[in-house]
Amino acid sequence: MLSSIAAPIFVIGVLVLFHELGHFLVAKWSGIRVETFSIGFGPAIAAVRRGGTVYKISWIPFGGYVKMSGEDPDEEEQGDEPWRFQNKSVPVRAAVILAGPAANGVLAVLTYSLIFFAYGIDVIGTTTIGQVTAHSPAGEAGMAPGDSILTLGGAPVTNWNEVVGELLDHEGSEISLTVLRQGEVKELSLRFDLSEPIGMAPRMEAMVGEALSGGPAAEAGLQRGDRIVSINDIAVGSWADLVEQVQSNPGVELHIRFERSGEILETSVVPQAAEETRPDGEKRTVGRLQIAQYQEKQRVGIFSAIREGVLQTGWVVRNVFDFLKLIFSGRATRDMVGGPVAIISLAGESARQGLDTLLYLLALLSVELGILNLLPIPVLDGGHMVFLGIEALRRRPLSLQQRALLQQIGLLVILLLMATVTVVDVGRLLD
Repeated sequence: MLSSIAAPIFVIGVLVLFHELGHFLVAKWSGIRVETFSIGFGPAIAAVRRGGTVYKISWIPFGGYVKMSGEDPDEEEQGDEPWRFQNKSVPVRAAVILAGPAANGVLAVLTYSLIFFAYGIDVIGTTTIGQVTAHSPAGEAGMAPGDSILTLGGAPVTNWNEVVGELLDHEGSEISLTVLRQGEVKELSLRFDLSEPIGMAPRMEAMVGEALSGGPAAEAGLQRGDRIVSINDIAVGSWADLVEQVQSNPGVELHIRFERSGEILETSVVPQAAEETRPDGEKRTVGRLQIAQYQEKQRVGIFSAIREGVLQTGWVVRNVFDFLKLIFSGRATRDMVGGPVAIISLAGESARQGLDTLLYLLALLSVELGILNLLPIPVLDGGHMVFLGIEALRRRPLSLQQRALLQQIGLLVILLLMATVTVVDVGRLLD
């Protein structure tokens, strides 16, 4: 129970702290007077004044703010003092505004780097191909299931992480590779870019990586490291076999034999029925066990951890933008969105699974918060950037009345969005 309460407060508190700290530091460096730096809203639990700024922690933990002198459009008496926000140049004010989302990006990199340094990176310890999609770059290159990739661009590869790394290094250009096929070395070449899937996946054993707490697999007693041997007496030779068997039997009891520490055990499980949308838009009901693939942990040094942290943050940024495209194109479903209730629920569940899982959630939400704050909605950082852009074009700022009206509209939009996602969150929990 404690983790369910403390985890969301920790996650949201850290997110807000870094975001507002970005605004605060750049404002201070720019000579802007910061009147208040608050973590939380409402009455203060504790407050102290230092250097003209009141630092406080308030009772409502889900948020925070930095109050700078001269930033409020309702202030009729702005004055011409150089330490007021509105009296700074457009580039300086833009830097202060963008510092918040930038700080969230820094937090994501630091968090991912900490995870990789403390826990190691997940490594798929094979270069053998398990699946190839027809008419994909891999398929057009002549690659086939069972091929073991030996070299890419002349560099030897020993695991799938190295395969992905070499492919990304040669993205957009043709890359030569050698594969071992039925004892014979073959030379191939392929070309791909990130606009389409490469069309191949590694061959992986049907081993359980993580079993989500409360999911069908966890309830059936499956644990990390268990290797699935058969389902309903049908042999399971790979992860793809396992996925096929489970997805094709939603809501149907399955008899599973699995190996744990050299011992063959048995259990029964009913895959959870879930709706899935295929790339062609077709919807179907599939079964899910709520498990992840098993991957080995490889310890890395601090510089490698930072490099992986930067790469992981970049990957998440691309996925968030892809998700926004789905939303604005009307192709997103309600299961893809979540609000405060979902964050609280996810934080509690992540804390129960372990600190590393909670940190992964923190880094993911930090990226999302940074990007969503850049949306051109008044009251968000992106809306303030729009105001600055208009001011730069007109050579004068919008009037106090115009800014106040637009911010009221922006606040209404945000409140409507929050109410909508909260209703969706509650409905999802009730379901």
